[in-house]
Amino acid sequence: MSLAMLGFAAMTVVVKLMNAELPPQELVFWRALFSMMLLLPIVFRLKQALIVKNKWSMLRRSLFGGSAMLM
Repeated sequence: MSLAMLGFAAMTVVVKLMNAELPPQELVFWRALFSMMLLLPIVFRLKQALIVKNKWSMLRRSLFGGSAMLM
């Protein structure tokens, strides 16, 4: 839990520092890329993490999450 809080705080600091140099779309791209690089080993180790029961809910959640990062 403390590690997650530290990660969120570090991500917020990096985004705020980079906000002056990069456009928001590029910040979202880099944030998603680094998050994916950290999560892919966990997802491949736990194969059941890829199974989604309600695909439409996951699609809707992904769209809302992606649009929220751009705002």
